[in-house]
Amino acid sequence: AQNIQQRGTGFINKMIDLIKADGKTVAVKGNEFYVNNCSDKGDEKTAEVIIEVGVPAQTTVDLAATEANKIMSKADTIAIFGSNQTTAEGVITANETLNKLATDPAEGIIGAGFDAGTPQKAAINNGKLIGSVTQSPLMMGYKTIYTLVDICNGKTVEDIPMDGYWYNADNMEDEDIAPNLYD
Repeated sequence: AQNIQQRGTGFINKMIDLIKADGKTVAVKGNEFYVNNCSDKGDEKTAEVIIEVGVPAQTTVDLAATEANKIMSKADTIAIFGSNQTTAEGVITANETLNKLATDPAEGIIGAGFDAGTPQKAAINNGKLIGSVTQSPLMMGYKTIYTLVDICNGKTVEDIPMDGYWYNADNMEDEDIAPNLYD
């Protein structure tokens, strides 16, 4: 879906910017769409940091786990990001046999996710994922109803920006975070 492609490309491009700002060279490899659509795919032969992008053939936890397993099995992997609920759960599933995720880079691979759900919340609470980004499903529903009414009344509507929230074990119960963490 386009929103997942935009999210993935945005993540990759921001990582490229941050890595370059840190004075390092970077290359993107893996899935052809992301390699060809990122801001700078770099040179894998000379890069100090490699962003490897794995995309499952279908959106299932098992196939996402296979992609995550390939990346997490490499000795030089330091972090992994599941860019939606299914791929984040795939990272968690891959870790069940690999046991490599940690919230401290000295202890393992740093894992982060997107969306919520019981497996992600549990992995964050037990120190397997450092945290995740959640959208605001309550506000999305609220704004959708008002937008539909506007459309029915013949009004012109525009894109509506939506907030996202970083959550981790320390803030999951906060009043502005907890309502957005569905199971």
